[in-house]
Amino acid sequence: MPADNEETFEHFRMHGWMRVRAAFSVDEAAAMRAAAWRALAKVGIRRSDPSTWTKERPEHLQSVKDDPAFRAVGSARLLEAIDAALEGQAYEKPKHCFIGRAEEHGGIALQVVENTGAAGDVILLHPLVLHVATPNMSKAPRFLLSGGVDLPSMWTASPFRGIDD
Repeated sequence: MPADNEETFEHFRMHGWMRVRAAFSVDEAAAMRAAAWRALAKVGIRRSDPSTWTKERPEHLQSVKDDPAFRAVGSARLLEAIDAALEGQAYEKPKHCFIGRAEEHGGIALQVVENTGAAGDVILLHPLVLHVATPNMSKAPRFLLSGGVDLPSMWTASPFRGIDD
């Protein structure tokens, strides 16, 4: 694999994010979607009725994370990737924080990376990398599970250690 491949730990160290393809199976992803739909039904959003899909960010869904279907998120493949990318290492400021489309905000030059994936893919993202959700332009709902990995080494050392600006 080339050194800049988005699936390498070197890419994570350089850019602050990496892709873990097939961190869990398509069937496990389907079970998580089914659990999410069950939770959404409790707040009036029905899978079979698109007219109920009007709320962009439904609330009161915290209990869905306790559904057994979500245990697959802690797959051995994903945990190995997290351990390899982060364990015992203080975070270093990415040399190329973003790639792709150039933007500017408040006089600060930014570049935007648009990530998509297949069911079961995971994007590991360092918490110091700016990120935002984008509008869903498709006719189908989009499901995204967001969670955190908190390692003391992420916060005890300067994130800019050893990087010349």
